[in-house]
Amino acid sequence: MEIEKKIKVLHIIAWVLCVGIIIKLGGIAISYFASIANPEASKNLYNGLNLSAAYQLSFNHYSFMILGKIVLLAIQAYIIFLVARFLKKINYSQPFNSNLLMVLNKINTSIINLWFATILFNIHLIYLKKVYNITYPLASIDFILLTVIIFILSSIFKRGIEIQQENELTI
Repeated sequence: MEIEKKIKVLHIIAWVLCVGIIIKLGGIAISYFASIANPEASKNLYNGLNLSAAYQLSFNHYSFMILGKIVLLAIQAYIIFLVARFLKKINYSQPFNSNLLMVLNKINTSIINLWFATILFNIHLIYLKKVYNITYPLASIDFILLTVIIFILSSIFKRGIEIQQENELTI
């Protein structure tokens, strides 16, 4: 399969993932609003997510957990949206261009924001466990390596743009 077709397939996959995350985000938000009127709904918010212990402890802790999940999902959806934009903007005749570099920098910044939001979310979960003995699984922070990879890729693109501009000046 040639590279253009592979990129188109990856572009479609990115959009499917983005829509899937947005649906999950919407499901959690709708379930949250339903649980305000009916506290029993907090036992099965979305795909078996049970936050009833946090709800019984404090509506503020419960709301913070839901808000944290929504923020994390929103940032993930935005990152995948940026990846889809990156794949769409690839120009095969001039692969190194400032538009792609700008999108890569936005992806990198968004991943760093996701990392910080995840740390804050996990601090809250650790607090709930330590003070109230309520245990929930921590959110993963494995994507810090992805930030480094995107930064390296951005540096390569920046250097490629410089070389491309030098070549245009010499012609």
